[in-house]
Amino acid sequence: MATASSGASEYQRAILKDGVLTFGEYERSIFDEIACLKAAGFEVGGVPLPGRPKPGPDPALTRRGEYQYVSRALALTESEAEARRTHCSESFTSVIRNLWFEHVAPTQADLQAARDAIGACLRGAGFTVSVHPGTQELLAIAFPPDGKPTNPAIEPYTTCTQSVQIEFELPGFRG
Repeated sequence: MATASSGASEYQRAILKDGVLTFGEYERSIFDEIACLKAAGFEVGGVPLPGRPKPGPDPALTRRGEYQYVSRALALTESEAEARRTHCSESFTSVIRNLWFEHVAPTQADLQAARDAIGACLRGAGFTVSVHPGTQELLAIAFPPDGKPTNPAIEPYTTCTQSVQIEFELPGFRG
């Protein structure tokens, strides 16, 4: 499934050397990155997932088999935090995470179901949205052609997308 990449660290190249990325290898790289982050001055914890509204102290494993977590810098400047996050990612997961995501990525049907849920939420908030909205239709509600967020539309849009991100386990999904 995976091939070594010239952008991969030695650690990641060793994992990918056989051309196969297993869940165990993916998991090990995630937890090694987390250990790196903690050693670099970050607090790391899980994210809320369906059935687990309160995030726990450990990374959350989604139904698709992808680990999700957040990190918060403790006593670091913004530039120090970014440099340390980048170092940990490039050392342990930058290539592996992308390869794993390709393996567990949602299907087009999954993505449309998530867009449909955003649309239903927005209809419930009083917006006119088609039954099976596309990305452009959803984005235009909060980000009209000029690209500047509009109020009050941005607030329900954000609420709906955040709810769908958790329900469908699609971090950062905006439609």
